[in-house]
Amino acid sequence: MSWKKASFLFLALILAVSFISVSCQRPEVKDPEAVQEDTQDMLKIDNEGEMIVVSPESLEDMEIVEKELSITPKEDNPVTERKVKGYYLEDVFKKLLGIDMKSLEAIRLVAGDGYSIEVTNDILKNSEVIIAYEVDGEPLEDWEKPFRSAVSDVFEMYWVKNLILIEVVSKRVRSETASIVFLETRVSQLESEDYEYYESTDLAVKVDDLIIDLEDYNVSDYVYIMASDGLDKNEEVNIFRSGYIKHTGENSPAFLGEDIPKGMWVKKLYYFLYGDTNYYSLKTGLDVLDAKDFQGEESISLQEILDSSGIVSKDSYTLEGSDGYEVEIGKDIIPDGYVFIDENNNVSIVFEGGDKKYSVKDLLMIK
Repeated sequence: MSWKKASFLFLALILAVSFISVSCQRPEVKDPEAVQEDTQDMLKIDNEGEMIVVSPESLEDMEIVEKELSITPKEDNPVTERKVKGYYLEDVFKKLLGIDMKSLEAIRLVAGDGYSIEVTNDILKNSEVIIAYEVDGEPLEDWEKPFRSAVSDVFEMYWVKNLILIEVVSKRVRSETASIVFLETRVSQLESEDYEYYESTDLAVKVDDLIIDLEDYNVSDYVYIMASDGLDKNEEVNIFRSGYIKHTGENSPAFLGEDIPKGMWVKKLYYFLYGDTNYYSLKTGLDVLDAKDFQGEESISLQEILDSSGIVSKDSYTLEGSDGYEVEIGKDIIPDGYVFIDENNNVSIVFEGGDKKYSVKDLLMIK
């Protein structure tokens, strides 16, 4: 056989094998991992474990809305208007889940970098919520996609960029309070460290050190947080315990952390509920509640503190100082009690016309 014929046969064999290989290939079917990669940049909705992907196809026949939404200003800043284009989230919920979004306890908006914020029922009922793909006439940058949440008449912290997940919150965590710990007294028991807060250096303590381990703790997966401006949210307990409480300087006390996105920080913290213990800032309470002058001190009535903290109503309570001193008080003298921050920056309680044994300096806890 000549070398030319041998070369021809060899070439024909290669072509035949290639043809058979191509012809026998099955239509391309993507494995689950490949499908997951294709949808990783899409918005998902977690409805109590049922995960729905908000794909472009699922939105094809939905109304596209263009709205100008107002953003609530912080402090003395002017109201701002942002023009957005996208879809009403209420319509998305109705179509894909068959759920009336306004009837939900809350939803949690989650960004790709881990930032998250709860949108409570009062906001869902009274604000327009849009998942936007254009803001102020410009498409989202790649790092902002797939959507940005846009919520009318709220702070801009609810306008979440790179929105990748919406979680349905079926039940908000806000336990009944069994005891109150005063933040100012508890902080004074701990070692503080310098914390760089924008242009200043303030003092902060680790949340993990701040928490007091009490018996019969009823701890859930979330911590309920309330700020002086009315912002309330549930924060995952592991995220919360990884943070700090800044207790000096501007906007103190404040919940923050180096690994916690700044949008998740809570300024002017009023209180937080860890299990059934309310960690209460008297400093913030003096701004939030009806402060009174009592014996020359700006004070809050004990009754108001008990009412605002949500503590369980009892016939008596125990007051405990940081030195371990304890005294039991009956409900009959509660209206006569006043709590204030004294000249040494300590939380103290005294009772009008009452026995001095009920007065406690450096008040740590009511239980």
